[in-house]
Amino acid sequence: MKRSAIAWLAGAATGALLAGAVAAEAATQDRTLRVAINQFPLALGNPYRGSGSPGVYHWAAIFDAPTWVDEKGKPQPAIALSWQNTAPTTWRFKVRPNTTYSNGEKVDADSIIASFDWLNSEDGRRDGQNASVIVRPLGKLTKVDDLTFEVTTAKPDPIVPARISGLYLVPPKYFKDVGIAGFTRKPIGTGPYKHLDWIADNRANMEAWEGSYRPPKIRRLELFKLEERPARLAAFLSGQVEIMQGGTPDNFPQIEAAGGLIDISYSPQTVSMGLFTENVQANVKPLADRRVRQALNYAVNTQGYVDAYLRGFGGRVTGMIIPSTAQGYHPTKHYGHNPDKAKALLAEAGHPNGQGIPELLIEAVIGGVPGDSEIYQNVVQDLGKVGVKMSVRPTAFANYLGKLLDTPKWEGHGYVAINAISPLNDTIQGLVYGSCRNPSKPFYCDESLRATFDQSDTELDPAKRNALLAQIQEKYNVEAPHIFLHEIVDMTAVSRNLKGFRNRVRTFTYEEIEFVR
Repeated sequence: MKRSAIAWLAGAATGALLAGAVAAEAATQDRTLRVAINQFPLALGNPYRGSGSPGVYHWAAIFDAPTWVDEKGKPQPAIALSWQNTAPTTWRFKVRPNTTYSNGEKVDADSIIASFDWLNSEDGRRDGQNASVIVRPLGKLTKVDDLTFEVTTAKPDPIVPARISGLYLVPPKYFKDVGIAGFTRKPIGTGPYKHLDWIADNRANMEAWEGSYRPPKIRRLELFKLEERPARLAAFLSGQVEIMQGGTPDNFPQIEAAGGLIDISYSPQTVSMGLFTENVQANVKPLADRRVRQALNYAVNTQGYVDAYLRGFGGRVTGMIIPSTAQGYHPTKHYGHNPDKAKALLAEAGHPNGQGIPELLIEAVIGGVPGDSEIYQNVVQDLGKVGVKMSVRPTAFANYLGKLLDTPKWEGHGYVAINAISPLNDTIQGLVYGSCRNPSKPFYCDESLRATFDQSDTELDPAKRNALLAQIQEKYNVEAPHIFLHEIVDMTAVSRNLKGFRNRVRTFTYEEIEFVR
């Protein structure tokens, strides 16, 4: 498996993108940074209705949380400068002094508590569903003084500093005045840019806010929603944007010819095909047999398609968690490409050459992951070679998100899962959805793991907690509730006229980017 922070085409020196060829101006540059992304957040400026991409490409410019979590799963300071576990169920956080929202409201313990309390209100649980689920285990936030607050949980929680990274902070007076509907159209935060307006919901205009604790280096930022990869590529090649999210290896020659660079970043996510064994409409009886699910994994040549479509970037995975980017990751066995083993397991399960297994329908969003369309068709072809028919049906992103929350219902036998562990970057985040603890109806439920999940929730000793998470990952690997595919690799085209670009755990660090000429 290849790994690289920056992939330079045509042999250019690694690191020059960050260093820059020409010294940039010290003051804020009176320029416009233009970025093409595949989607805007469905809730636009409401940061509580999603986590990770695509929303983070917009929200990272506007909002901060008390902490952020790095690629190794370690919480880092943001609005909170430090924290301490003062008792098994108590954590004390110190707030960054002299910090304000871009409208002038003060960032203090009261404003942080106000954001948390709204998420735990009836309105917050409805209109901030995603973030509410993440931060709800924090229990109660109380003020110690203007720059200190405490988190008191109902039971010991080892990942409180990571969990609070899901709490984007909003100015309480403004938020109350405009309500969630008004805030969605005109969001305000503590980040390096102030949101100005949405244009036809496919362009977002922002301007620098020098008062941010992470001040930007470029005066204006424009984000363009271009859902189709060819459209984003055309915009980059023609110089209409300086950054293009979601490239693929087959774009490399054109990007190189246009003088562009490719940033290769490993995100804390994997791709798999989740297999429904219960609580869905389709006939899933064959998929309830572990031997069938294992056979599907043996049938797919994951390394072959990683080499063919991703140029070796992004290795195959053995579960739903990416290696080395999450707290509690435990390596498990690779199934490997073994069609004979797949056929033997199918026969043992009473389905020789796939007999009795309906054509499997998998629902997927196409265009958000490099090489996704070609890869899914490769999976279809590999399964066909052992007698199992599959079709992949594209679905709109909004429809996909609704189905993850059980409205509307899934129509097929599974879905392409983007197993995101952001913002926590902790193994437990990626395991819960495919378990009995799924807040929506679970598609796979192994009751024997419930007690292990519960123990991992409260174990403060890192070694003991990792041992519990290892048990869960071993069981998932054997039970194979997914067809395990590969790590997600973000491939971002970047103009040579920029320096300072970083894709930090699927977050563009806009405040570090500047023009070199």
